[in-house]
Order: sequence, then structure tokens, then C-alpha cells
Amino acid sequence: MTSLRFSGIALCLTACFLAPWKLDAQAVFQLNGHNYVATLDHISVEDGLVYREVSSIFQDSRGFMWFGTHGGLNRYDGYAMQTWTLQELGFNKTVLVMAEDPEGYLWLSNSDLSATTDDLAFLHTESLELLSFQERFQEDADLVSNPIQPGLAVDREGNIYFLSDTGNTLYSYSPEKGFERRQVRFYSDLSLVEATNRNTFWAKCGTSNWSTQSQNDTLLELGPDGDILNEYPLEGNIKATNAFYRGDTFWFFEVLKEDYGNFVRLSPNGVMTKVSLKDIPPLKSYMIQPANAAFLSLREEPKTGTILATKYGHPLLFHPESGEVQDLGLHFPALKNDQVIGERGFFRDNKGDLWLGGNFGVYHLHIEKSPFKTYFHQNLQFALNQRSGISCRQLFPYGNGLYVAAEIAGVLPLKGPAIWSGDRLSSIRHNAAFFSFLEAQDGTCYLGTTPIPVRKPPGAARFEHLKLPEDNFLLAWCFFEDDRQRLWVGSQVGLFYLDPESDHIRRFEGYNSFRSLENISIYDIQADRSGQIWLCSNYGLFQLDPERGLTGHFSSEQAPPFNLPLKGLHHFYEDADGVFWLATNGNGLVRWDRQKQETESFTVESGLPNNVIYAVYEDDFGALWLSSDYGIVQFDKQTHAVHAYLPKDGVSHFEFNKVSHFQDQDGTLYFGSLNGVTSFHPRDLQEPVATPDAPLAIVEFLQFDGQSNRLVDRTKEILQSGKIRMLPQDRFFLLRFSLLNYADMDKVRYAYLVEGIDEDWNEQAENSLRLGRLPYGSHILRIKGKSAEGLWGAQELAIQVEVVRPFYLQAWFIALCLLLLATGLFFLYRFSMARRLARQETRRLRDLNELKTRLYTNISHEFRTPLTVILGMADKLQERSDSWEIPERTKQDLHSDLHRIHHNGEQLLSLVNQLMDLSKLDAQLLRLRLQQWDIIPFLRYLVESFYSNAEEKKVRLVFDPETEQLWMDFDEMRVQQVVYNLVSNALKFTPSGGQVVIRAVELDSDPPQLELTVRDTGIGIPPEMLPHIFDRFYQVEGQVGRAEHGRSASVRKAFEGTGIGLALTRELVELMGGTIGVQSTPGKGTRFTVHLPITREA
Repeated sequence: MTSLRFSGIALCLTACFLAPWKLDAQAVFQLNGHNYVATLDHISVEDGLVYREVSSIFQDSRGFMWFGTHGGLNRYDGYAMQTWTLQELGFNKTVLVMAEDPEGYLWLSNSDLSATTDDLAFLHTESLELLSFQERFQEDADLVSNPIQPGLAVDREGNIYFLSDTGNTLYSYSPEKGFERRQVRFYSDLSLVEATNRNTFWAKCGTSNWSTQSQNDTLLELGPDGDILNEYPLEGNIKATNAFYRGDTFWFFEVLKEDYGNFVRLSPNGVMTKVSLKDIPPLKSYMIQPANAAFLSLREEPKTGTILATKYGHPLLFHPESGEVQDLGLHFPALKNDQVIGERGFFRDNKGDLWLGGNFGVYHLHIEKSPFKTYFHQNLQFALNQRSGISCRQLFPYGNGLYVAAEIAGVLPLKGPAIWSGDRLSSIRHNAAFFSFLEAQDGTCYLGTTPIPVRKPPGAARFEHLKLPEDNFLLAWCFFEDDRQRLWVGSQVGLFYLDPESDHIRRFEGYNSFRSLENISIYDIQADRSGQIWLCSNYGLFQLDPERGLTGHFSSEQAPPFNLPLKGLHHFYEDADGVFWLATNGNGLVRWDRQKQETESFTVESGLPNNVIYAVYEDDFGALWLSSDYGIVQFDKQTHAVHAYLPKDGVSHFEFNKVSHFQDQDGTLYFGSLNGVTSFHPRDLQEPVATPDAPLAIVEFLQFDGQSNRLVDRTKEILQSGKIRMLPQDRFFLLRFSLLNYADMDKVRYAYLVEGIDEDWNEQAENSLRLGRLPYGSHILRIKGKSAEGLWGAQELAIQVEVVRPFYLQAWFIALCLLLLATGLFFLYRFSMARRLARQETRRLRDLNELKTRLYTNISHEFRTPLTVILGMADKLQERSDSWEIPERTKQDLHSDLHRIHHNGEQLLSLVNQLMDLSKLDAQLLRLRLQQWDIIPFLRYLVESFYSNAEEKKVRLVFDPETEQLWMDFDEMRVQQVVYNLVSNALKFTPSGGQVVIRAVELDSDPPQLELTVRDTGIGIPPEMLPHIFDRFYQVEGQVGRAEHGRSASVRKAFEGTGIGLALTRELVELMGGTIGVQSTPGKGTRFTVHLPITREA
């Protein structure tokens, strides 16, 4: 129990110690004569890791990182984790990610010891489909016999190889052939170590069945058919974690039982070379004792050309040929304190970065060769904590060398031999602080030591103090020799010069009106291209004429043309166009065009990292280089683009020093800082350092589904089809992607463009894109990524986005609508034309009716008068003929003729009257004259008036009222016309022997009605003519003609009507508020029925 409690406390303390290293850490170190910048990212459970103890690390073909842990599996895209728990995988111990086959499945194992196929699972890297061994291979699963070894080897085609637990069967899997198995010569403890680059495999075995008993391993090369191609007996043991390829050479570490062990190189032609670890003292010192070498894990670090070795507590970079070692544990204490680094996963990704698994997460080690070189530089974190960095105050050339005037340390060589050692300076009083240096034209060297500057004339063995005017202290920031070989000294208390006559340093008195210069600090004295001398001071820029004194003061406190947006100034540079670039103390970089009297300031607001600038130089590529209080700055003169380089990029410190800068003849720049010197050539920084092109991958695709009204994960669909389909009800989609380079992901940028919609790329920092409704149609969504180095990746995502139109905007619907519209317009046109024609026909018929009405009215009026005269004359002749003395026979004939004249005249007059009534009805001039009377006697009277006609035609005429009395309002004349027309027609069309029956019935309806029926047994009316029987001037000629076939024309004519009576009858009935109908059967007779309302109001 005590042991467990102690372990738990130790674990907690270790976790607490590691907690501060959650953030990324960086270090700069030298190896093999080059500077390197190393970045360490720590990925822990706080970042989504399912469990802190890592068991395996792997990168799939798409570029995603996979971490197997004791608690499950993670996929990492540089931003977020996706997790599968042990339960989801069907595991119960741990997760080992072993390989990826050509079909895109990861091979996962639940055990790192002896395993069975039940311990395997397969996860597809794209669709994320998870299958067990049996589910994936089904009937082929029986080809593999259990148990098996968990270790796998993968050949160049991606085919998978593994051994049976006994090691005598080699299994291989390929998508084309499935599982194959081959017998291997029996060796004890046979296991796979590494695949070669020629489709063979390295394996190791213990005791062979034909050799003497030995505990040493034998390295075997196996062919894909299981044949033993080569055997290499070893002095010790080998394991897969310390074997790797470096180019064509196979490297591994041979662990010896009683010694430190050997680094072994096996060339392609089979030559084996060994280097004992004890022959590499720097590396041997880290092992402490030989047993520790057994825990080494090795991988190539290609960017430094070295090997990364990890063991308990010591991740190391070392070069086996030179023996040079870099202890990464010193730079990154988190690696040193996680005791099982390398034992829990050790992987090199497609960029050459190293991923290390530990007890407390995953460590991503990114190493880049730095374009910067540092001198007298200590580990920055150590220097910051201990305040022990070497502050370099001045850089100066001397002879063929370059030297540094450093605080405490004195003059140190950057290039060239050591000069002016301490003994040469021991005879003078100084505090080892150096701020300036000048080699005069006569060879005299001036050194700005404090408290008194010194000089060494040519040929002198030692330095001597310069003679000062009043006191014995002068801090010389700079020396300057003019064209007359006068020495000028810029100090912390103004301007001084060397008087050649007295050989004393004298205070300059030619201040003229600028007396403020007496107590200011002068940091730099330069002559411009015209020879004009300028003084850079903490009170601005001063113009100096050696003969006339100060002639101008330029600062923010001066009026034009002496006004400049600055107060203090450290340094300036004049370019080829005569433009001054001023490095100010707190006002950033100032551009001053003296000819045009124009100034422009560039400050933090313009992108500079700091407003304190110490120096400004121009390179051959149009850029200015500035040293500042926060890094080295690259400034583009044309675009004004700014790029700051900081310790993470390989420079020596954040803060640089005033007057500590130099540019040599080949353009190399040197800047002194609080922690050594940084040098570089600008050509090495013109283009970002090219890194292997990282893949840009889709991580997740969520689409809002309008039908279910929720976000739906459709990642699998987009990966398979490369298309996005948005239905009208789908409002937006969310696409997550990642540039899988895993370095400085906070600096990675993305850009997207929708072809046909966006004119320019839309750049963003987020690795997700949310797009709403796009215009209808098909679009191409393009996405690209830019690495932290500023390089756009060659790979782009090109996704087809189909925005489906609503059905009412689709072509088929629009075509259908247009067709329906055209059809509608066509039928509307036809209907309109038909209506127009109908109206025209109606108008024509109305006009004809009006014409006929006027004609009949006129004719009626014209006929009525002569008819009245004729009837009157006929009556008179009838009366007078009785008194005429003529033969009786002649008199009878005369009476008969006069009777016919009177009868036909009455008929003609009746027709004329009917025509006049019709015209009155059309003009709405006909009025009813209602009287309340018993209508039954009146009807009987009207019927009896036709008895003589009926007897003459031998037709039986019957009036059969249902009631003998019926009082009601009626117009006698109009009722008479209705009855007359109906009865006369019935008699006319009823042949001899027929019958005409008139009935009158009072209907008990609401309102009460009189039903008057006239039924005959005549010839009838054809059905097709019944609808027109009440039309004006309609005659049933054909039917009458057929019915009276065989009769004379005069007789047939008598049966034909005029087409007036029935039309007038219907209109009179309707005028009286009634209705009239007809029923007829050809050959059997016709029945007319009139309904009149019964009222008693007259």
C-alpha cells in the first residue's frame, strides 16, 4: 500500500512539474557548425487526448496523426482531436497503431505481446468505418492461424507482413491477393524489425535450431516469399525501436550485456561497420552506466543530419561520426522529466518532424535550420533567468577580422585572430565596457573604453589613455574621422574632437544657436553622399560644418523646414535616391525625402514590432533591415511590408543594442544584442524556407438538413463524391479543414474562393468555413492553405457545390409554365376570338332582329290600315249583298267568297297584331292590364270559339278544367293570345279523327299556380327541333313536309307556321310571370304546359 501511495504522489508531482510546459517551447542550438531552431509542442489530455499515457504514434496517407493510448485512440488534425474509446474499438488494454494498408485501413492492435486476430481492429482513414478482423475479411479470416505476433512490416507497395507467434509462418496481405502464407525456416524468437527499401525485411532471431546455444541475436534478411537471403550474427541484441534507414544505409544499435553497445551501419552491399558507444565520450557521459544503453530508441533526424536517441531522461541529438551531441533535455525540461520518452511511441512524419510519446502526452519536435548564426550566445531561457548573457556593445572591423566590444568580456573575435588581450590593456584603467572603435587613416586605433577612451598608435605595443579636458570620465559612443583627418567623438555629454596641436580631447564650442547640444548624447556621426556630416542624438538630428559649426537642428520641436517626426535618433541610412531612413528612439522608422521635404513615419501601428529602432541598413533586394528593442525587422521599401525575426526564429535575443551593428562588403549583417551577436545574409531570407508540401485535408463536413431541421454529419459523403448538394430547404453548411503540417498552426492561414462569385481569394485564420445560400447552379469551391513560413500549398481543395433550385425555378417547371401559359394564351385568344365573333354575331343578329322588328313593325302598320279597310268593305258587301237582286246561287257564292276574305283578313290582321306585340315586347312597351276575375269561364269561352274549326277538321276539341271556378288576376287579351296560339297550333297540326284536350288545374304550390295544358294527338315535333320551337320565325318545315307527304302543296302550306305565334306566346307567358314548356313525341302528339302565378291583388 505504501509503495502505491508513493507512486501516486510521485506521479502527481511529475504532472505538476510538467504543467508549465503545456505551452509551446523553443530553443536555438548549434550542431555541426549550423544554427537550428527547435520547437516543441506538448499535446495532452487538455488538448483532447483520450488518455495521458501514449502507446503508439502513426501518420496516415492523408496526413492525419494518430495516437494510440491506454484509454483509446485519437486522430489529430493540428487543431482538434477525434476520439475512439477502448469500448468503441472493442479493446480492453491499449491501442497500438501499427500500419496502413493500400485500401486505407489502419491496422490496430490491442496487445504489444502475443496476439490473436481477435485483438485486431481496422479503421478506415477516410470513411472512419470500424471493422473487426472477422467483419473485414469474413471467409478469408480462417487463412490466419492464431496466435500471431503484433509487429508488422510494410513494403514499398503498402502490403502488410507479419509472423505467426512461433515465427515459422510469414503472412502477407494485399488487396489483390488477400492473405497468403509462407513457411519460414524455424528460428527461435523470430520477429520482424524493419522493411528494407528493396522489398525485403529485416528480422531478428535468438538461438537457431542448427547453431550452438547463444543468447545473441542474428539479423536476418527475409524475402517476400519467406526465404532467408542474408544472415548477420551479432554480438548482442537488437530491437525494432533502435533500427532505421538513413538513406540506403541500415542503422541500428547493438545492445551488449556487459558494455555500452555499438552503433552499427550496414551498407547496401552488406558491409557492416560498428562504432562503440564508449568511443563517443559526449554520448557515453549521458549513459552513466552501460545498462542504460539498453533503453536507447533511435530515429534519424534528417534536418540536422543527425540521429535522435531517447532514453530515460535524456533525448539527445548526436552525430555518430563527429561525436557532437545536443541534449534536448537542457532546452526542453519537459522532455527530460517525462521519464519514458520514446518508449511510448517514436515516429518521424512526412516532413521529417519527430513525434515522441510519453507518460504525459505527445511531444512534437520540429527542427529547422536557421538562416541566422549566433555568437557568444547562451541558451536564452538560461540567460534570461541567470542574467548571464554577453551584452555586445560594438561591432567593428579590424584588419581582415570582425570583432565585438562586449561588456565584461572585452574585445572578442567574430572573424580573425584574438587581439588586444587583457595584458595589453592591463596598464590602463578601464572597467571592460567598450562602446566604440575606429581605425584612423594613419593606422591609429581608438577604443571607447570607460571611463576614459584609449588609443594605440601604429607600432605601439600597448594602449594609452586619451587626454581629457576637465574630468577623467568620458563615455564615447562613437568616433568619426572627417576628410581632413580630424577625429570627432560623440559622447554622453555632447560633441568632442581631438586637437592635433595639444593632442587633447577638446569640447566642441561651435554650437552657434544650438547650445542644447552641450549635454546631449550623440550615438552616431556619419557623412552623407554629398559629404555633409550629421549627428544622431537623443535630441534629434544635427547638421555639422567642421568650419562653421552646427548649421541645423531637425526634430519634432522645430518649425519647417527643420521639422521631423522624431525626438531621439540612433542611426540613419541614405539610399541611392537620396532618401534618408531614420532609426529613431521611440518614433519608429522615419522616411525623409530632403529634396521634396516629405516625411513618412512607420510605427507599431504600421506593423513594426517596436518603436525603438537602433540601426537601419539596406540589402541588395530592396529591403531595409532594422535592429530594435524587439527583434530584427525586415522592411520592404516599396510595399512597407514588415517581418520581425525573434529568438524563436534563431536570433540571439529580443533586445538589441544601440551602436552595435555592422554590414560587411558582401552584405552580411551583424547585430549585437544583450545575449551575443546575430549575423545573416539577407539573400537567405528572400524566400521562405521551402518545406515539404503539407496536405490540405477535409476534417469534418456538417450540413443543415432542412427536412430534419438539424445539422447532419456528411463527412463520408463529401470525401467519397467530392461534391456538396444543397437542397432549397438546406440553409448552410460548415466545412472544417486543416493544413496538416502541424508547425505554428496559429500562423497558418487559409483562403477560399467560389468560382464565378468571388473575384479575389478570401483569406482567413480560421480552419472552418460556414457558407449559407449561394446563387442557384453549380459552383466550384476552392480552398488553399498557407504555412507559417508564408508559402501557399500546391494542393487545393476543389469541391463542386450544387445549389438546387426550388421546383418553381427549375427549367422543367419554367418550361411547363411557359407551355401552360402559351396554351392558356392560345385558348384565351381562341376564347376571346370566339367571344368577339359571338358578340359580333349577337350584334349582327340583334341588328337583324331590330331590322326585322322595324321591318315587321313598319309592314304591320302599313298592312293594318288596308286590312281594316278590306275587312270593313267585306262586311259592308256582306250586308248589302242581301238586298241585291241577283241569282241566289250567285249570292251564295258571293257570301262564301266574302266569308273567306273576312276570315283570311282576320288571320292576317292577327299576325300583324302579333308582330306589333313582339316589337312592343322588344321595346319593353307592352304593359299588362290585370283584372281579378274567374278565369275558368273565360278559358271555356276561348276554347268554345274553336269548336267550328274543330268540327270542320273533324277533330275532337275538349276543355277539361279540374275546377269550375278560379279567381285570379290576369290580362284577358294576353291570356286570349296565349290560348289562341296554342289551340290554333294544336288544331292545325292534328289530322282528322284526332283530339285536342285543354286542361286547367290549380296547383297547390308555393306560390300557387295555374297549370294550363294543351295536348294534341297530332304529328309531333322532332326532338332536335324542340329547343328552337319558341325561337322567333322558326318553322318546322321539314317535319311537316314529311308528315304531310302526299298532300298537295297548298295543304302542306296550311300546316306550316310563321314562327311568330309560339315566340310571342312564350314572351307573353314570361311577361305574366309564368313559364311554358313543351313535350312531344313524333307521330303521337305534342303537349304544351303553361304555368301562371295565381295572385289576387288587382
